[in-house]
Amino acid sequence: MDEERHSTLIHPTRVGRYEVRFSYTYGLGGISIGLLLVLMITGLLLSFGYRPALQNAYMDATVQAAYPLFLRSLHRWSAYLLIISSFLHMVVVFVHGAYKGRRRSNWVIGVALLLGVVALTITGNALPWDLSAQATLSVVNAILQAIPLIGGALAKAVFGPTLAATLLRAYVFHVMLLPFLFLLLTAVHLWRVRRDGLSEPEES
Repeated sequence: MDEERHSTLIHPTRVGRYEVRFSYTYGLGGISIGLLLVLMITGLLLSFGYRPALQNAYMDATVQAAYPLFLRSLHRWSAYLLIISSFLHMVVVFVHGAYKGRRRSNWVIGVALLLGVVALTITGNALPWDLSAQATLSVVNAILQAIPLIGGALAKAVFGPTLAATLLRAYVFHVMLLPFLFLLLTAVHLWRVRRDGLSEPEES
């Protein structure tokens, strides 16, 4: 079955009975994709009113009337839930041994996607530019500075020379660079899952 499934690049020739059982995957991959769609839609709507400025960095009163707290909260909590669902998805993949063999490269892509979700959440938390955002960035800066040899240069590249540059770079990372890389990796990840299928349960 495994060889036949691997022989096509578009659709597997067979689907195992275990693959359609909810208890095998718990729908965590689909949940993660659904949360990603919510984040894309809410993020697009929020981007129309956001200004990356140190004063009133989030939104002024006029924009808040058009984009209520519910929309911002939905975007924030969807990001947190995406971290949880992605992590649990990787736990399930690990338990079923789906990271072995030719699926190993897709496992690496999955790890990169999880790190991408964390990076997007951190940069997104920086955009309101409140005390919580500044505290988060201080922790990230300390972590980058602690990296041997390249830590100082990396921190300067990420944060820039001024606070205004830091906020602007967080904005560019959050709405342009990271989403592009994340969506590209997601497309490759889904294609590999579709091509290789799910791993069969190990014999007990």
